Amino acid sequence: MEASFDSVSMERKPLLTARLRRRKMAETIAVDLAKSVFEIVVSTAPGKIGARERVPRRKFLDFFVNRPAATVVMEACGSAHFWARKIQSLGHTVVLLPPAQVRPYVVRNKTDRTDVRGMLEAHRNEDIRPVPIKTVKQQALASLDRVRSAWVADRTAKINLLLCVGRNTRAPI
Repeated sequence: MEASFDSVSMERKPLLTARLRRRKMAETIAVDLAKSVFEIVVSTAPGKIGARERVPRRKFLDFFVNRPAATVVMEACGSAHFWARKIQSLGHTVVLLPPAQVRPYVVRNKTDRTDVRGMLEAHRNEDIRPVPIKTVKQQALASLDRVRSAWVADRTAKINLLLCVGRNTRAPI
């Protein structure tokens, strides 16, 4: 008897539906985000690259506007969450991959061209867990936390400096 999709436990359904959705998309688009020019590769079949483009930042969203729904793969970096939200609003499915887990799939030197190819290969590996796309609020909270951590580290460094100076001059502190 073949197991039906309903017989799967509730905890695994979202993971399975994500995997099924990943397979249903006709195209997979890998994007290497950069400062001014983005490298884009379109794959219609696993391991096959159909098209390759370098798109300036100002025309990046125009690339996705009239395309059919596709899976867009990017490395999770500073601006990836912003671009992921924009691309999702156009009807595409966005997958952010951890850069440390994409690196082993990059062959030879790390360039924009090899990075996008590595992202496509890493996306095929179902053991790699995607990074959840953060909302603007989540990013703001994370930024505040980083600022606070920097202040605490700075304060601790200054206290340690004063203690060190006091010990070196034999001044009681």
